[in-house]
Amino acid sequence: MALDRVGYRWAGAWLFLGLTLALGACGGDDNQAPQSDVHDDDVREEVHEDVSDEVDTTPDPDTGEDVDPSDTDEGDVSDVEEEEVVELELPPRPWSVYASGPFRSGFRIERGHTYIPRGDEEERRIRFSMWYPTHARSGEIARYVNSLLAQRNRPVHANAPLARNAGDRLPVLIFSHGNSSLAEQSFFMTEFFATHGWVVISPDHTGNTFFDNQGAINIEAAYVRPQDLSYIIDYLETLPEDHFLYGRLDLDSIVVSGHSFGGFTTLAIGGGEFAVEELTEDCGTGAVTGRYCTILGSPQIVEVFREGLGDPRVRVAIPQTPAGAQVFREGLEALQIPTLLMTGALDRSTSNAEEGDPIWNYMRGSQHMRLDLERGGHFTFSNMCDFFGFTEQIADDGCSEGFIPATEAYDIINAYAMAFVRLHLFGDDAYPELLYNDESPFEGVRISLKPEDDVTEP
Repeated sequence: MALDRVGYRWAGAWLFLGLTLALGACGGDDNQAPQSDVHDDDVREEVHEDVSDEVDTTPDPDTGEDVDPSDTDEGDVSDVEEEEVVELELPPRPWSVYASGPFRSGFRIERGHTYIPRGDEEERRIRFSMWYPTHARSGEIARYVNSLLAQRNRPVHANAPLARNAGDRLPVLIFSHGNSSLAEQSFFMTEFFATHGWVVISPDHTGNTFFDNQGAINIEAAYVRPQDLSYIIDYLETLPEDHFLYGRLDLDSIVVSGHSFGGFTTLAIGGGEFAVEELTEDCGTGAVTGRYCTILGSPQIVEVFREGLGDPRVRVAIPQTPAGAQVFREGLEALQIPTLLMTGALDRSTSNAEEGDPIWNYMRGSQHMRLDLERGGHFTFSNMCDFFGFTEQIADDGCSEGFIPATEAYDIINAYAMAFVRLHLFGDDAYPELLYNDESPFEGVRISLKPEDDVTEP
């Protein structure tokens, strides 16, 4: 099955990354750019942090558990710096979807969140990364995943103050990472939304991150991943008064997006129903093989899938190269919120033949839209090509010659995503060339629209 292939194709890359981390402890990179040189917004900048920092793996004094190597103090919300920042005058709206917005991006990490998912009896602990609009032009440069993902288009400042003139209420994007990945894996998109005045939150899906199960697919996480996102919404609804986002969020404007397994997660929380009975029958007869059937191992979890994992507080969904066609099937007709499906015609992990096309065909409703990159691979829809495209496993699925250059893909993904959410949240139809035509202004992009009479009853 497609989800299995995603896991195995990551395996070699993660092995390489483990070696990179080990070798990095021996010395730094002589070609690093100093932090003082990264404050020019007129050019695309590359910030290469030192990967030689020692990782503290001593037991956590509170839990007795080994410290997550990605769980550093950089960006910790407890280390907020209340510096004076000049509030820059904003250009008139609407801001172009073809470029970054007028803000810079701030970055923080929150940790220690716990909740009990449906189908479980034990507390689940998650941490998440957070991007938001700021005017800060100095201060500590944010670091992603112990500097593994430290390359950005322009500086991102850790613990920078929230821009006061970003708006009374800021819309929210919640992003779900792929299998064995990390919260910051698609910073090209999370940073972009922050510069346009959005708050973006992306959790590390505990048990299914790079530090949990490198390479292997943890399909059992399918029932808990959407609940992680619902927990985040619960948390945002009950923020303490001393939180820097208290009173600043528009919780009627929540968008969810995700890549690969995160695309599956997006379809689930968006309201897609699971074909539990059909899947059970097919697993019993052997018509379906692979790990999809392992999600049926627990009666409690099966009941969770029967009840569904949709969250009515989510208003728009943007699944990117998702898996799960055989898990949802006709249940995707229940996906009523506007959904922008993104796929790559050259995707080898969740191919159009097995995933993209069936998922689109199952969806019903003229509110939906599909973007297919003719030269897009699986990892085109992430920042993995920027850093690990020289590994065979990733290069062969989005990074090597023949695929669309990553920066071109990012511009397309961001433009369509922003135009789509503005239309369906705020009624902004300023970009008809993106929203209403099956001919894209970008080369190599195929757009599919559902006919007006292609509807189902809510």
